[in-house]
Amino acid sequence: MWTKAEQELIEEAKHAALEVLLHNAGGPFMGLPRTAAWGYPEPYTRDLMLSALGFLVSGERKLIRALERTLSTLAKNQTDRGRFCFDKLRAVVRGSV
Repeated sequence: MWTKAEQELIEEAKHAALEVLLHNAGGPFMGLPRTAAWGYPEPYTRDLMLSALGFLVSGERKLIRALERTLSTLAKNQTDRGRFCFDKLRAVVRGSV
């Protein structure tokens, strides 16, 4: 069991992490989540896949929908060999497709 002080510290950390995830749930690029809190506005796939764990365990519907949008966007831009065509995705983001 955790001590009361440890429990309070864990709750404080959970609250801070949830605040960052909720802030990151929608960024300026196609509404996709951003991955560097208040730093970078762009979505980075690797970082989003790590954040996905927090999105899911949080139980927050807003975060789960953000992950669904991310996976859907990636699937639409995947090649037949499973790679992501980032040139196509960049064109979509810029509005030229």
